[in-house]
Amino acid sequence: MHWLPLVIKAIGSERTIGELIPWLEENICIDSPKFDDELLLALAEEIEKGWRKFGLWDERSAFLKIIQKLLWIDESHVRDQAAKCLCNIAKEMTSSELNTVLSPFVLDLSSDVWFTGRLSACSLIPATYKQMPKNRSQLKNAFFKLCKDKMPLVRWAAAMNIGELTWS
Repeated sequence: MHWLPLVIKAIGSERTIGELIPWLEENICIDSPKFDDELLLALAEEIEKGWRKFGLWDERSAFLKIIQKLLWIDESHVRDQAAKCLCNIAKEMTSSELNTVLSPFVLDLSSDVWFTGRLSACSLIPATYKQMPKNRSQLKNAFFKLCKDKMPLVRWAAAMNIGELTWS
């Protein structure tokens, strides 16, 4: 995976968007991963490091589906790295992108059937909330719902991140 920037540079942005990203989306599976956790962790790291290096800043939404799948992975290191990646991307998004792309994305995660999605949302909601100039009430309500989640691990993650939300 550490060769990803080189591959993207070699095949160009059009083939990256048209072929590589769909291939990665198709092959990152929750139930029976075709990649081991170390490879998925490296993928999350490369995506985080490589937004500008890839020359695909305007196409970053194409990577959101890959990041979303990484946020569903059972391995906590992979999820944490994917969440860190998305938090860093959020810092550079416009308020319009935050409202139309990131906020709905995070809200979907917070109501996900899989506990791993809800677990990831616990760290993403405070980061998104900080960046949002308006329309924060939906994020706040989703976070409070996570605080009352049926899974103890989700409640624990919400408790660990509540400070980030309160200082926003």
